[in-house]
Amino acid sequence: MNAQRIVVLRRDVALSPGRSGPPHPALSPARGGEDKGEGAFVRQKNMSLHQIFNPSSVAIIGASDKKRTIGSALVENLIQGGYGGKVFAVNPQHSSVHGLPSHASVLDIQEPVDLALIAIPMGVVPAVIKECGQAGGACAVVFSAGGKEVG
Repeated sequence: MNAQRIVVLRRDVALSPGRSGPPHPALSPARGGEDKGEGAFVRQKNMSLHQIFNPSSVAIIGASDKKRTIGSALVENLIQGGYGGKVFAVNPQHSSVHGLPSHASVLDIQEPVDLALIAIPMGVVPAVIKECGQAGGACAVVFSAGGKEVG
């Protein structure tokens, strides 16, 4: 899968920018509507972007206290911007980030997460996306540079 061409909006739906109609044949729905594991995408009848634009909870994977990092800016913007939902910091190297308790993994969050904001190196993004799916996460937005070297 070319990370520069495929945008995963939901674990179960993949869209290719600038392309209308059904997903690429390699990403066709799994037969029988069941999860076939890694690489299988199951389309839902009522797809919606509601959880991206109006999430009730957000996990910031790669949250940081370090100034001038994307992980820090995401946390600060949500807290200072008056976001009314729950914010979860995820960073295995910190016990707290900007006053929020930090989780080692999205799998450690004991509540549903509508939106994962992922600000980590591209090389570990696929594994984190998989964890988000295992945790029942609905949507993810990736903030990462590069990607060609990962494939």
